[in-house]
Formats: sequence, C-alpha cells, structure tokens
Amino acid sequence: MDDVAFKRDRLQAALGKLRERLAQLKDQEENARRQAAYDKAKAVRDELAEEISSFCPKAHRTACARRHQ
Repeated sequence: MDDVAFKRDRLQAALGKLRERLAQLKDQEENARRQAAYDKAKAVRDELAEEISSFCPKAHRTACARRHQ
C-alpha cells in the first residue's frame, strides 16, 4: 500500500505543477491576444493621425491646440 500512496502523492504533485503551467500558458495566450488587439488599434490610430495631420494645416492645428488647453 505504501507504493500506491507514494504514486498517488507523486501524481498529485505533478497535477499541481501541470495546473500551474496551464495557468501560465493561458495567461500568455491572453497577453498575446491583447497585444495583437493593441497593435491593430495603434496602427489604425497612427493612420488616422497621419490623415489628420495631412488634412489640417499646421496653423489650424496650433490654434486648435491652444483652444483645448
């Protein structure tokens, strides 16, 4: 019976480590998903900022900035 108890204890220890690793991997996947969404939003933001800066003359941008201070 000691052999069975020993195996059970080892399996329980392994299970704990596997659960911890699974949680780490899930966190990494979630971080990767969020990073991809952030990168996509940032690219759109940068495109819109470029469009606005080419559309709006510098003097107008300066005046707008002063009004919003």
